[in-house]
Amino acid sequence: MVWIGNLLCCYLFQRGLYVKKRENTLEIPYCRESEAKAIIFDCDGVLCPSDVFANVLWLEHKISKEMTKYFFSEIFPVALMGKADINELLKPVLNVWGWKWSVDDFLNLWFESERSVRPELLEFIWLLKAKGYFLYLATNQERQRAAYLKQKMGFADLFTQCFISSEMGIMKADPMFFEVINNSIRHRHRKILYIDDEVHYVKNAIDLGWAGVVFTDFSETKSAILTFLNIAL
Repeated sequence: MVWIGNLLCCYLFQRGLYVKKRENTLEIPYCRESEAKAIIFDCDGVLCPSDVFANVLWLEHKISKEMTKYFFSEIFPVALMGKADINELLKPVLNVWGWKWSVDDFLNLWFESERSVRPELLEFIWLLKAKGYFLYLATNQERQRAAYLKQKMGFADLFTQCFISSEMGIMKADPMFFEVINNSIRHRHRKILYIDDEVHYVKNAIDLGWAGVVFTDFSETKSAILTFLNIAL
């Protein structure tokens, strides 16, 4: 009789009759149709607000964005591609910036200050996961913060798979980043939605035939996801 339940579930999915609100909670039933579509999220700027660490550095340590700009634009990308250790890259510059403590202290402040997430979006993603939808992370991260996101912040449990630049050896600015992801998951999903706060990254995804949304706020993103999943409130 299981197949009858799956058939009914998919029928309701197509008819848009399976969504309701109960105590302000969106209810989405699980069925096989959920495997046909995948949603890929960016991390910084989408799940996690941008510039939190930069603001902390300035307010608490008087280290400005102007002081760190060259490092993060010209040196840091090597770590983002997994070709250098962030500790070694930071050692020569921390004294120049006036940082008085260790490299580990700097990294701890960095990771802890950017631990905050958008709670409404995170709750919504967990709900989608609980109902059987396939969710992925695609992000530029060096290895230590990538491990922090997956282990300390629970992203390894939240997402079906995390696509991380330092593990892939390539960054999102290169269209090949999205090609690699596409080759990895396309056989499983008919349609893919990519959400990022950077327009050019969304364009790279759209060029592959994915749907794309430029993140502005939770409300618009939620609406886009529901439309993509063909859910009618």
